[in-house]
Amino acid sequence: MKNANKLLAALCLALIACLAVPALLPAGLDAPFSARAAISISRTKATIYNGKTLKLKVTGSSSTVQWFSSNKKVATVSSSGLVTAKKVGKATITARTGGKKLSCLVTVKSSLTASTTAFTLNVGKTKQVILTNKVVSGLTLESYNPGIVRCSFGKIKNGKCTLTVRARGAGTQTLVVRSDKTGDVVKIKVTVRGKTLPTPTAKPTAKPTAKPTAKPTVKPTVKPTVKPTARPTAEPTAVPPIVDRTSVTLATGDSATVHVTWPYSGVPHMWFDDSSVVNVTWGKWADNGWPLTIKGVGAGTAKVWFTMGDDSTETPVATIDVTVK
Repeated sequence: MKNANKLLAALCLALIACLAVPALLPAGLDAPFSARAAISISRTKATIYNGKTLKLKVTGSSSTVQWFSSNKKVATVSSSGLVTAKKVGKATITARTGGKKLSCLVTVKSSLTASTTAFTLNVGKTKQVILTNKVVSGLTLESYNPGIVRCSFGKIKNGKCTLTVRARGAGTQTLVVRSDKTGDVVKIKVTVRGKTLPTPTAKPTAKPTAKPTAKPTVKPTVKPTVKPTARPTAEPTAVPPIVDRTSVTLATGDSATVHVTWPYSGVPHMWFDDSSVVNVTWGKWADNGWPLTIKGVGAGTAKVWFTMGDDSTETPVATIDVTVK
């Protein structure tokens, strides 16, 4: 009897063990088995600034990963999953591996922003705009009408730069600032109210050839009030040419390039007197100077001139006469 009870107990334990084994196995799998991690991508959405990079990774796959971009103009991706932002916009980065397709929506934002993009000033007043450049590089201010505003950059520090705007005459001017590295642009609309500041009527016809023999008895009491309208007929013989062309004739919509050298200390200050006739922009330093692009906007004549200081009424060191037909 005792042996029979022992045999019955052993059979019960064996039955219980057999029933417990299936509960330990995942449904649909036969022993032996191994657990597999799901294939996933490190990011499904991401925002980066133009010019910056982002590293994407795929985990859970032993197969080769292939990467694709839906818009290579906005963002490219390398064979290792390194995304490089190229232009403001959106692109879907896709990874294909192990028969699966994973994606990440990448939004590229402008690397260049301004503390304000529109403001109003009274004539004679100034305002400082803080420019933030996420990708540190030089900044270029495209052409503007110096009769309405005058602008100057401060030093770039920690990706920030101050643009000082001085109101000169009534009107509206849109300032266009461009990042030299990414090409990103920020536009700032400036409205100036009040009476336009006067400017001189004409440039001198020639620079003096000798020092005066006597000092004037009375100092001038006012500064010239209108922008210069004529080019000096003589230039200092010891100074090399500032521009390789002193006159340009264009058809409306066409452009011409003038090479500007600068034998003086500091940097040149360029001015032009009629933005309805021409648009003038600086290029990047090359061949010991800067290319200056002059574009014909409308029929008429205009003057482009250069000074050593930040004052359009200074005696110019060079001028370019522009005719647009």
